[in-house]
Amino acid sequence: MDPTTIYVIEVRGCVPSALAGELAEFTRRDGQDTTILTGPVADSAALYGLLARLESVGVPLISARPLTDAAEKR
Repeated sequence: MDPTTIYVIEVRGCVPSALAGELAEFTRRDGQDTTILTGPVADSAALYGLLARLESVGVPLISARPLTDAAEKR
């Protein structure tokens, strides 16, 4: 993974506002049942740390994937 990899992380429910500072670089789209976070992840360790942090506050992960298509990044 290169240092500028953008990830799309979908979780069930809402992300607690207490995590707002930790997710400042991410855009957030709140849906009815899910929240989609899109933003840069430095490396694998940062990705695992972010996923663990979400889990630690009870936010269930649906999916996490890197953006690979330049059109998706717009």
